[in-house]
Amino acid sequence: MDEVKKICSCYDKTGSVTSVAKKLGVSWCRVVKILSSEGYILSDNHRKIIELHKQGLSADEIAARVKVSVKTVRCYSPAVRPYYKYKRSKNALKIARWRQNNKEQ
Repeated sequence: MDEVKKICSCYDKTGSVTSVAKKLGVSWCRVVKILSSEGYILSDNHRKIIELHKQGLSADEIAARVKVSVKTVRCYSPAVRPYYKYKRSKNALKIARWRQNNKEQ
């Protein structure tokens, strides 16, 4: 099972971002980012952030309106790029292998 499915499944069972993060050994922000990207709405603030994000506001503007930190806005906003180390391109995999081989030497 891939990481996204594990996170969604675990969240469906527990209903807690913190417990998912602890159980799977990933950051709270990663869990929230993935859930947000998969369509989960975790709170009223999250809903507001998503709506303002869809309107095209910047993270700074959203943070000021919702009265949260910019980091929180970035965590709650859906991913626009692939998740880190998830479904990497062939080139990214080649680079990772090269780095691993040269690290051992």
